[in-house]
Amino acid sequence: MSSMHGNTDYQHNPVGSPQETAEIAFSGFQLPDAYGEDRITLLAREPGWVYAYWEISEQTREAALADLSPDFRRRSRNVIRLLRYAPYSPSSRQTGQRILDLEVPHLAHSWHIEVDKETAAIVAVFGFLTPDGTLIEAARSRGVIVPSGRESDVTDEEWLTIEELYLGGPKGAGSSPLMWMERAGRRSLAKKLPSSPGVFSPGGSPSIWGEAQERKPFGLEVDTKLTVHGRTHPDAKVHISGEKIAVASDGTFSVKYSLGDTTLVLPIEAVSPDGQEKVRITPVVRRETF
Repeated sequence: MSSMHGNTDYQHNPVGSPQETAEIAFSGFQLPDAYGEDRITLLAREPGWVYAYWEISEQTREAALADLSPDFRRRSRNVIRLLRYAPYSPSSRQTGQRILDLEVPHLAHSWHIEVDKETAAIVAVFGFLTPDGTLIEAARSRGVIVPSGRESDVTDEEWLTIEELYLGGPKGAGSSPLMWMERAGRRSLAKKLPSSPGVFSPGGSPSIWGEAQERKPFGLEVDTKLTVHGRTHPDAKVHISGEKIAVASDGTFSVKYSLGDTTLVLPIEAVSPDGQEKVRITPVVRRETF
């Protein structure tokens, strides 16, 4: 084994060094920190989160607090107030349900805000909250729809299945899992039949999936579903046929039932948050198939 000791000089010439990179002209223009417009913008980020950014000039702040005492001006805070409206109907003429008041630092210009995961139209108001609880509004955003974080209540869509794609047959309500299983069994049997180029079975020409073309069974299936929608106070307790039903933060509730050939009686009862009032409605639905 041998070893070598000594000093070795290395010359490092990185790619993109100043000698090899063309000089890029810089005009010196930069985006301004502010545009002199009092406004707040609200964006839906994801279920349960919104993003707000705003610009409020110092002149607007001074004008808003001009009529307050020096002590109140000093103790007033910058606040973003979120208001909830019924989905797809935010209006400046409505008061809106207050969700929260978020105090933001004086030098801040944007904020990520966590909200609940119920679908709602939300409006952001930037203002100055005085010590006595009064909010002096400086700017108001447009309403945004915050998506719900739960599964959709709509379950009526018909999707193309793997069985329908490979085995063919009627689409939508005319197909059923039993029919798919029946076709799948025939397909497995057809795959076991020997085949070679130029050799065909007397029953007909094989398809690209390896099974002979044959007459498909014809049928019709119909299913009926009942959806019950309602609205009450967000904090009310709702029961349908004695079963407690979840009420969304806007007071709405929805329940789906499978409806056979029968008469369905659904006593719906709502109890006020203080337990002093009770309302009962009993829909009766009957299905007959001919």
